[in-house]
Amino acid sequence: MAKRDIKRILKIKKKMGILQGFFDVDYILFLFGFKSTVMVYPEKRINKDFDLLANLYIAFSEECTRKKIYAYDFGDERGLKEFFILSHNEIDRKDLIIKNKFNHRKLGEILGYPKCCIDKFIEEYRGDRATSMSWDSAKRYLDQVKKMKIKEDPFEVKISKNGIVMDSKIYGFIPCSPKCKEALKMINNYKLIKEILNKNV
Repeated sequence: MAKRDIKRILKIKKKMGILQGFFDVDYILFLFGFKSTVMVYPEKRINKDFDLLANLYIAFSEECTRKKIYAYDFGDERGLKEFFILSHNEIDRKDLIIKNKFNHRKLGEILGYPKCCIDKFIEEYRGDRATSMSWDSAKRYLDQVKKMKIKEDPFEVKISKNGIVMDSKIYGFIPCSPKCKEALKMINNYKLIKEILNKNV
């Protein structure tokens, strides 16, 4: 990565202001054009200001990229807004919802996930879980890490005691295998930017 790119990352970080506590590497990649679409999950404590935060993200994204940003909010079964999608491209909401349920294949595709990982997630997904929707994939993935005797998980996937899936790289993404070449290739940009940000907190 060129020095000018590193300077731009840090400049963007400094400008983020109120968003500073909510940004992640995925969003930074979106601003840099590495990704055309990104999912943003506001923290629970600011859910009451969901629309305000979404508008801030849109305004900041358009300022940084100098492009029009399309935003789509989605909720849980209770109708509470849970996350929103930002994209440089216009998306038809009908493509993402089938019979009131997410079209996980289409969502995975627009987020740039490898096909093999999307296929694995769909194969394992159970919509009746009260915890994270990626729980089944995370459980399988952690079993793979253990069987393969991998000491340092490149994706840093964890499951909390209350069943919440956590990772510090790509929110909600679980690879089909710890050794998936496409997923590992995708993670390289995340690792690099994360290192730059951590060194310049």
